[in-house]
Amino acid sequence: MKQIASLAEVLRGSSFVVLVVFLYQYILIPLAHPFAELPLLFPPYSAFGMLLVVFFAAAHAWYALGVRNAAVFFGVSVLVTWCIEEVGVRTGLIFGKYHYTSSGPMLGDVPIEIPLLWFGLLYLGYAIANAIAGHHDGARASWFWLLWLSFLGAAVVTARDAVIEPILARPGVFGRPWVWEETGEYFGVPVQNFFGWMLTAFIVLAAYHLYERARPAVPLGARSRSFMLLPVLFYAGLMAVDLMSPIAPRGLMPIGLFGMGVPALVAAMNILRRRDPR
Repeated sequence: MKQIASLAEVLRGSSFVVLVVFLYQYILIPLAHPFAELPLLFPPYSAFGMLLVVFFAAAHAWYALGVRNAAVFFGVSVLVTWCIEEVGVRTGLIFGKYHYTSSGPMLGDVPIEIPLLWFGLLYLGYAIANAIAGHHDGARASWFWLLWLSFLGAAVVTARDAVIEPILARPGVFGRPWVWEETGEYFGVPVQNFFGWMLTAFIVLAAYHLYERARPAVPLGARSRSFMLLPVLFYAGLMAVDLMSPIAPRGLMPIGLFGMGVPALVAAMNILRRRDPR
């Protein structure tokens, strides 16, 4: 029992530390730049920084879902998203015609970090959707409710892409990770891309929710308000980083504040209203 308690404390602490590192590196340093030069923890375009959301989601899910369910969530996320991305790159039928520009390790035509980043964002979508809907026990949820949760989580995930896509995919971006081969209607991005995101996220979240209905999560400790608020804060931090970008196109601010800010706000209010478990 002491060993389990120790692991739970490490995971809780790790979730908090990763969030603080993310907020310091990507929000506090840019805000303080006109007044003071704060030290960087790592190069701004490093792989470590890009994968912070993955480290956060892994630690938080391990604690909140238990090792079995967290492993299933991770496995389903990585496998399904890699398969869909691979088909998408090769055919252009899911997201539109695009290709990746990464010079790092690849799995087929997809950079190895892409399915990992999907996992991180999908977990944030899962946690925020649950907070919005007040869902905590998959075993007692109806089939319709699970599908609604999956749709809601997919919308939260897709809202993030609707904000970051016009920034990262535009010409001239340093280290541009992917290139659209045809100009689209949304800041140069094909609208088809967002239907692809909704479909991909919905499939993963529905698959996990169905698994969770049969085998409910077994958290390693109490899921306190402060702990369950962490994914919401990370998601809101991603929104802030995106909208603070000097290369964000005009008109993106209201889209980001509504698409990402409203779900984060509703989720946070619901979490803060409930009582901490004893």
